[in-house]
Amino acid sequence: MADAGISASFKFGATTYGSTSCVQNTSVQRSINPITYQCSGIQKTVVGAKIYLFTYQLAIAKDDTAKVAALAEGSTGAWEYHPGGDTASNIEMTSTKGTAVRMDVGAAANGFITIDGQLALDTMTNATAT
Repeated sequence: MADAGISASFKFGATTYGSTSCVQNTSVQRSINPITYQCSGIQKTVVGAKIYLFTYQLAIAKDDTAKVAALAEGSTGAWEYHPGGDTASNIEMTSTKGTAVRMDVGAAANGFITIDGQLALDTMTNATAT
């Protein structure tokens, strides 16, 4: 396993991914699907569906099959994210339901396994960790 990751941590379903999962990179993409139309010769845009995606990269031990299974495509669960670590007063983002939509598994030369994946989130709430 890699020596150290970043301080970010996240929880998906019943499994927490933090320092022991060696979180390497994380990001949250928040966007909308704009709806554009013409009315009386004027282009108008209204807000369509909101889109929330969470992308992560882990470096895990070669025998950590439980984490691989928990992140398999199609898996669902509540999601909690702490980009600066799960410490009181830090940023916390949550969703009542996330769905694993992508998981790429790779093998590094030094024997640890990398997982690059993405979760589609139904909602997103910003809060302060307690």
